Amino acid sequence: MVDEQAAFATLVARIAERDAVDVPTEAVGPLAKYCALLRHHGSRTNLVGTLEPERIVAELVLDSLRLLPLLGAESGRVVDIGSGGGIPIVPLLIALPEWRGVAVEPRARRAAFLATVRRALLPERLTVVRGRLVDGVIDGEHAETPFDLAVSRAVFAPQEWVRLAEPLVCSGGEIGAWCTGPRSAIEPWIEARAARAVQYAGPSGTMRTVLCLPVP
Repeated sequence: MVDEQAAFATLVARIAERDAVDVPTEAVGPLAKYCALLRHHGSRTNLVGTLEPERIVAELVLDSLRLLPLLGAESGRVVDIGSGGGIPIVPLLIALPEWRGVAVEPRARRAAFLATVRRALLPERLTVVRGRLVDGVIDGEHAETPFDLAVSRAVFAPQEWVRLAEPLVCSGGEIGAWCTGPRSAIEPWIEARAARAVQYAGPSGTMRTVLCLPVP
């Protein structure tokens, strides 16, 4: 796996430069190790939607980091609901060394993989909870609320996610959301919530927007 990690490190640096994603230098190695873990375990389970190295880097890992320039805090606690293989919480925690996080995932195999990632990369900063969000409450142990940031990717529609996430976040905290489609479709909502947003071209030129919404 060492050679694979080196190849992923090269990919992370190259694609980050190509796609204008700011990746801290010290995060490249750990991100590469995470990519290798995703591909290795994903080859045996239905962990992620792709095993192609470039797509793992661009569409999963670096896409998670597009939230970074929108965040208002340099440290805090983040929760990821429906974390799956750790997207977006693992890349975020790797790039944000002053943050701690809770990955909430109901499926046993994915929760087991997250525990492997925790041991390998984030032993002091990631907690894995096998559970789900039910009526605004995390059904699982060691998931004390509120959090400073709540994220979820490819699980809920953006408006639904914001509604579900608000009870989890403290006043002055933030909610991260990833949206597909033209920004014009969500512009009124962005303005109403005073959200910070970045639009970019996703796979096959599909327009995407990542949002960071403040919680009053």
